[in-house]
Amino acid sequence: MQEKRHIGLDLGVKSKSKIYLIDQAGKKVRAEFSIWTTPQGLEYMMQQALKGTSNEVTLDLTMEPTNIAWFKVAVYLRRKYPQVKIYRIKSEKVQDLRKFYRKHTKTDSLDAKTLAKMPVVDSDSLEEVYIRPKYILALNTRCKQRARLVENATAKKNSISDQIELGFPHLVDCFSSKFTAPFIRFCEKYANPFKVKRSGKEKLLKVLIKLGFRKDLSSLAENIYQRAEEACILLGDEDSIIDYADFQDRIRSEFRIFKALKKEIDKVTEKEQDLYEKCYPRKSLNSIPGIADVSGAVVASTIGDPFRFSSGRSLVGYMGYYPKEDSSGLSSKKGLRMTKAGPNIAKGSLYLIGNIARLIDPQMGKIYYEQMVVCGNPHTKAVCRVTRALIPRILKIMKEDQDYVIRDLEGNPISKKEGRRIVKEQFFVPEEARQRLSNRKRMPLNKKGRTKPQYKRGSLQTPQIRVSSSRRFAFSLN
Repeated sequence: MQEKRHIGLDLGVKSKSKIYLIDQAGKKVRAEFSIWTTPQGLEYMMQQALKGTSNEVTLDLTMEPTNIAWFKVAVYLRRKYPQVKIYRIKSEKVQDLRKFYRKHTKTDSLDAKTLAKMPVVDSDSLEEVYIRPKYILALNTRCKQRARLVENATAKKNSISDQIELGFPHLVDCFSSKFTAPFIRFCEKYANPFKVKRSGKEKLLKVLIKLGFRKDLSSLAENIYQRAEEACILLGDEDSIIDYADFQDRIRSEFRIFKALKKEIDKVTEKEQDLYEKCYPRKSLNSIPGIADVSGAVVASTIGDPFRFSSGRSLVGYMGYYPKEDSSGLSSKKGLRMTKAGPNIAKGSLYLIGNIARLIDPQMGKIYYEQMVVCGNPHTKAVCRVTRALIPRILKIMKEDQDYVIRDLEGNPISKKEGRRIVKEQFFVPEEARQRLSNRKRMPLNKKGRTKPQYKRGSLQTPQIRVSSSRRFAFSLN
């Protein structure tokens, strides 16, 4: 029998990392020790792991994705010891096993031990660490950087809207297009309802034309002036509650921050697209309905080398588009919530891609229609099912580096225009069905994810048994 040893590495960001060594039977090889994650420390760890073993020993190392400290360890060991298998374990799984050990032991130093035991306890779900090539890694980090900047810009938009609401209630609601250049210029000068009221409707209309507004000017001026009159009545006096000079200056400061964020997003997007074109010159993913330059860069950089996935099913699991499963004996609970696996940035992009693809690709539109109309699932769940069917096609396109061909239900190639027409004619979801599903209330869940029966206060409702014609028993609540 080939000798195996498992290394559990509990990474410390600003402190020493703990090491726990066990053999294939789960027995401790030596006492737990600590190292700094430097080349000298990692070499000492490998010496201790190989001590007293033959040349044919199999080694694997397990660690959590702590901050970014795992990256340098994986890169060093992959280069110096390519025979070592390196695994990153999801924190949720490690936490569950840690709870079990803490329940039956009094020691507090369990993190490294728990990580070392994971290959013995849960070997089937382990995936080796994948280190992306240089430019694909740069593309992936740029995609994440852009996602963070967009999130910050969105938070800043919400913050600015709330602050304007304080001094000029309902002003933001007057504009159909918000945070455009004319909108920003107006708010930087006229976030004072008393100033707008003093200007009058005619001058306000001229101001809107001068600032660059072009559509529905008369109705826009009327709405703004009406909101200004209401705000003046609500606030009473210009100088009693709000210092509008400071308020207007604060709004200008917030817009400067927002414009700086927007400018930085444009720069990062340009860098991202340059890397995307360098890594994937043909951009074959962009031929899939719903995928453009930004979403294509996110999906391609997340997948990296498509040949590391043996099948589309494995990529679906990696992206986290499998629902949880709860089966026991003859019972099997379907339609549970989606797992937390997979990178969030890719999951979000894939959802948006699936939502567009079901409007253009008849095969995806059929899946969406059946989920909504036949199965009675809400929109979000139906789109997730479309995305799950689309992921294997994405993997195939990346492996073959060929353009995606939209086909009808018989498999004949069609154009995007024809695909939209087929979806609209054959797989149109009635509005009443959409409203019914969107208004459906979910049953509350207990800790195990099971629905709780609801009883009205003041009335006794008990489950009743009815017998169907097929002689099976079913339970219902009146």
